[in-house]
Amino acid sequence: MAASDRTKRDIRQALTDLCETTSFEKVSVKMICERAGISRQTFYQYYRDKYEVSIAIQEEILGNNFRELGKTIGWREAYLNTFRQMEKYRLSMTTMQASRDVNAIMPTAERNSLRDFEQCYIARYGAKPTGLVAFQMYWFSRFATDVPAQWIDDGCNPPADEFIDYFITLIPKELREALDV
Repeated sequence: MAASDRTKRDIRQALTDLCETTSFEKVSVKMICERAGISRQTFYQYYRDKYEVSIAIQEEILGNNFRELGKTIGWREAYLNTFRQMEKYRLSMTTMQASRDVNAIMPTAERNSLRDFEQCYIARYGAKPTGLVAFQMYWFSRFATDVPAQWIDDGCNPPADEFIDYFITLIPKELREALDV
Protein backbone atom coordinates (compact mmCIF):
# COMPACT_ATOMS: atom_id res chain seq x y z
CA MET A 1 0.00 0.00 0.00
CA ALA A 2 1.38 3.41 -1.00
CA ALA A 3 2.13 5.96 1.72
CA SER A 4 -0.63 8.27 0.43
CA ASP A 5 -3.19 5.46 0.66
CA ARG A 6 -2.06 4.66 4.21
CA THR A 7 -2.33 8.32 5.19
CA LYS A 8 -5.85 8.61 3.75
CA ARG A 9 -6.83 5.39 5.53
CA ASP A 10 -5.39 6.72 8.80
CA ILE A 11 -7.37 9.96 8.42
CA ARG A 12 -10.61 8.04 7.74
CA GLN A 13 -9.93 5.74 10.69
CA ALA A 14 -9.21 8.72 12.96
CA LEU A 15 -12.58 10.29 12.11
CA THR A 16 -14.35 6.94 12.55
CA ASP A 17 -12.73 6.45 15.96
CA LEU A 18 -13.48 10.00 17.09
CA CYS A 19 -17.13 9.70 16.06
CA GLU A 20 -17.53 6.73 18.38
CA THR A 21 -17.17 9.08 21.37
CA THR A 22 -17.73 12.61 20.02
CA SER A 23 -20.52 14.12 17.95
CA PHE A 24 -19.55 14.82 14.36
CA GLU A 25 -20.17 18.56 14.79
CA LYS A 26 -17.66 18.71 17.66
CA VAL A 27 -14.92 16.82 15.81
CA SER A 28 -12.37 19.23 14.37
CA VAL A 29 -9.67 18.83 11.74
CA LYS A 30 -7.16 19.41 14.55
CA MET A 31 -8.61 16.44 16.46
CA ILE A 32 -8.49 14.25 13.36
CA CYS A 33 -4.85 15.22 12.73
CA GLU A 34 -3.84 14.50 16.32
CA ARG A 35 -5.59 11.11 16.25
CA ALA A 36 -4.04 10.20 12.86
CA GLY A 37 -0.61 11.47 13.90
CA ILE A 38 -0.30 13.89 10.98
CA SER A 39 0.01 17.64 10.44
CA ARG A 40 -2.83 19.86 9.26
CA GLN A 41 -0.84 20.43 6.07
CA THR A 42 -0.85 16.69 5.41
CA PHE A 43 -4.59 16.51 6.12
CA TYR A 44 -5.32 19.27 3.59
CA GLN A 45 -3.14 17.56 1.03
CA TYR A 46 -5.79 14.80 0.89
CA TYR A 47 -9.09 16.31 2.07
CA ARG A 48 -10.76 19.74 2.03
CA ASP A 49 -12.55 19.26 5.36
CA LYS A 50 -14.07 16.71 7.72
CA TYR A 51 -17.14 16.44 5.48
CA GLU A 52 -15.05 15.18 2.60
CA VAL A 53 -13.54 12.60 4.96
CA SER A 54 -17.03 11.49 6.07
CA ILE A 55 -18.04 11.09 2.42
CA ALA A 56 -14.89 9.03 1.77
CA ILE A 57 -15.83 6.82 4.73
CA GLN A 58 -19.34 6.41 3.36
CA GLU A 59 -17.95 5.44 -0.03
CA GLU A 60 -15.53 3.00 1.59
CA ILE A 61 -18.23 1.39 3.74
CA LEU A 62 -21.14 1.47 1.33
CA GLY A 63 -20.03 2.43 -2.16
CA ASN A 64 -18.52 -0.83 -3.33
CA ASN A 65 -21.82 -2.64 -2.82
CA PHE A 66 -23.69 -0.37 -5.19
CA ARG A 67 -20.96 0.02 -7.82
CA GLU A 68 -21.34 -3.70 -8.44
CA LEU A 69 -25.13 -3.60 -8.42
CA GLY A 70 -26.54 -5.35 -11.46
CA LYS A 71 -23.04 -6.43 -12.55
CA THR A 72 -21.86 -9.00 -10.02
CA ILE A 73 -24.47 -8.72 -7.25
CA GLY A 74 -28.20 -8.18 -6.98
CA TRP A 75 -30.21 -5.68 -4.96
CA ARG A 76 -30.79 -7.89 -1.94
CA GLU A 77 -27.10 -8.79 -1.66
CA ALA A 78 -26.00 -5.15 -2.14
CA TYR A 79 -28.30 -3.92 0.61
CA LEU A 80 -27.52 -6.84 2.91
CA ASN A 81 -23.78 -6.16 2.56
CA THR A 82 -24.48 -2.48 3.23
CA PHE A 83 -26.56 -3.22 6.33
CA ARG A 84 -23.84 -5.55 7.65
CA GLN A 85 -21.28 -2.76 7.21
CA MET A 86 -23.62 -0.34 8.97
CA GLU A 87 -23.88 -2.76 11.90
CA LYS A 88 -20.10 -2.98 12.09
CA TYR A 89 -19.61 0.82 12.10
CA ARG A 90 -22.83 1.67 13.96
CA LEU A 91 -21.32 3.96 16.60
CA SER A 92 -19.42 6.19 14.20
CA MET A 93 -22.22 6.18 11.61
CA THR A 94 -24.72 7.27 14.26
CA THR A 95 -22.80 10.47 14.97
CA MET A 96 -21.91 11.17 11.34
CA GLN A 97 -25.46 10.73 10.10
CA ALA A 98 -26.75 13.13 12.75
CA SER A 99 -25.17 16.01 10.82
CA ARG A 100 -27.61 17.36 8.22
CA ASP A 101 -25.19 19.84 6.66
CA VAL A 102 -25.41 19.83 2.85
CA ASN A 103 -21.91 18.35 2.68
CA ALA A 104 -22.51 15.73 5.35
CA ILE A 105 -23.09 12.03 5.02
CA MET A 106 -26.90 11.86 4.84
CA PRO A 107 -27.54 14.28 1.97
CA THR A 108 -24.63 12.75 0.09
CA ALA A 109 -26.01 9.26 0.69
CA GLU A 110 -29.36 10.37 -0.78
CA ARG A 111 -27.69 11.79 -3.89
CA ASN A 112 -25.52 8.71 -4.31
CA SER A 113 -28.51 6.42 -3.85
CA LEU A 114 -30.43 8.21 -6.60
CA ARG A 115 -27.35 8.12 -8.85
CA ASP A 116 -26.94 4.38 -8.28
CA PHE A 117 -30.62 3.67 -9.01
CA GLU A 118 -30.48 5.74 -12.19
CA GLN A 119 -27.27 4.06 -13.37
CA CYS A 120 -28.77 0.63 -12.81
CA TYR A 121 -31.88 1.65 -14.77
CA ILE A 122 -29.83 3.15 -17.61
CA ALA A 123 -27.67 0.01 -17.81
CA ARG A 124 -30.81 -2.09 -18.11
CA TYR A 125 -32.89 0.07 -20.49
CA GLY A 126 -30.39 2.40 -22.19
CA ALA A 127 -32.26 5.55 -21.15
CA LYS A 128 -32.97 7.65 -18.06
CA PRO A 129 -36.11 6.75 -16.12
CA THR A 130 -39.22 8.82 -16.66
CA GLY A 131 -42.74 9.10 -15.26
CA LEU A 132 -43.79 7.00 -12.30
CA VAL A 133 -40.50 5.09 -12.12
CA ALA A 134 -38.46 8.33 -12.02
CA PHE A 135 -40.77 9.69 -9.33
CA GLN A 136 -40.52 6.51 -7.23
CA MET A 137 -36.77 6.37 -7.74
CA TYR A 138 -36.37 9.94 -6.44
CA TRP A 139 -38.46 9.34 -3.33
CA PHE A 140 -37.14 5.87 -2.63
CA SER A 141 -33.55 7.16 -2.76
CA ARG A 142 -34.47 9.40 0.19
CA PHE A 143 -36.36 6.62 1.90
CA ALA A 144 -33.48 4.17 1.28
CA THR A 145 -31.29 6.51 3.30
CA ASP A 146 -33.70 7.50 6.08
CA VAL A 147 -34.99 4.01 6.97
CA PRO A 148 -31.52 2.48 7.48
CA ALA A 149 -30.50 5.62 9.41
CA GLN A 150 -33.42 5.05 11.78
CA TRP A 151 -32.44 1.38 12.00
CA ILE A 152 -28.92 2.44 13.06
CA ASP A 153 -30.40 4.82 15.65
CA ASP A 154 -32.45 1.88 16.96
CA GLY A 155 -29.25 -0.10 17.57
CA CYS A 156 -29.39 -2.16 14.35
CA ASN A 157 -32.31 -4.13 15.68
CA PRO A 158 -33.40 -6.47 14.15
CA PRO A 159 -30.07 -7.77 12.80
CA ALA A 160 -29.15 -7.05 9.16
CA ASP A 161 -30.07 -10.57 8.03
CA GLU A 162 -33.66 -9.94 9.20
CA PHE A 163 -33.88 -6.21 8.44
CA ILE A 164 -33.11 -6.79 4.75
CA ASP A 165 -36.32 -8.77 4.21
CA TYR A 166 -38.40 -5.97 5.73
CA PHE A 167 -36.54 -3.32 3.75
CA ILE A 168 -37.05 -5.06 0.38
CA THR A 169 -40.82 -5.16 0.97
CA LEU A 170 -40.79 -1.34 1.18
CA ILE A 171 -39.60 -0.86 -2.41
CA PRO A 172 -42.56 0.21 -4.58
CA LYS A 173 -43.74 -2.54 -6.95
CA GLU A 174 -43.09 -0.60 -10.18
CA LEU A 175 -39.58 0.31 -9.01
CA ARG A 176 -38.86 -3.29 -7.97
CA GLU A 177 -39.89 -4.47 -11.42
CA ALA A 178 -38.01 -1.72 -13.28
CA LEU A 179 -34.80 -2.38 -11.35
CA ASP A 180 -35.22 -6.15 -11.23
CA VAL A 181 -35.07 -6.30 -7.44
